[in-house]
Amino acid sequence: MAARVFGNFTSSSSTITVALFSDVSNSKDVREMLIGGKIEAAFVKPSVIVDPWQVQVAANKAFHLDKINKKSTRNIYTEILYSLSPSKNITDSFKKFGLANEDTSVLVVIVNNQGTPLEDIQTHIAGQLITLDSLPEHTDENLVKKIYKIKEAELSVGSLLDAVVSRIASKDIAPV
Repeated sequence: MAARVFGNFTSSSSTITVALFSDVSNSKDVREMLIGGKIEAAFVKPSVIVDPWQVQVAANKAFHLDKINKKSTRNIYTEILYSLSPSKNITDSFKKFGLANEDTSVLVVIVNNQGTPLEDIQTHIAGQLITLDSLPEHTDENLVKKIYKIKEAELSVGSLLDAVVSRIASKDIAPV
């Protein structure tokens, strides 16, 4: 299977499953199911994801906040989208990182197998499950730099992934 299961570093018994779909032709329908609560998972735009590590950091942060009852959103899956964003505006986070009606690729994130099983999600997505190794082909680095306000000078001392993960980790500490 093309999906990857990562360990959760805030809990040894927890996992994060990440799967990438391409050639998705029914994003609007899937988004409606997601909003209607028929699917429980985080649906993330791959264009704003540099590496699966970025998702893993945001999912771990969301898992931790859920565990200590400090979430800013309603559930762990919306908290993942919010955690990915450098903004403290929840609506803006959903728009920039969540599935849009016109998206043709999507990254699905399931925490601890508590959401809809990936096999069920696959039946709802009219697209192809592909290897996570092809994520860079879907990433728009210029968009990532714009969203996270990353300057070229910063990239001379670290990677784009380093800059993004630093912003995710420090969101609640320092204003962007």
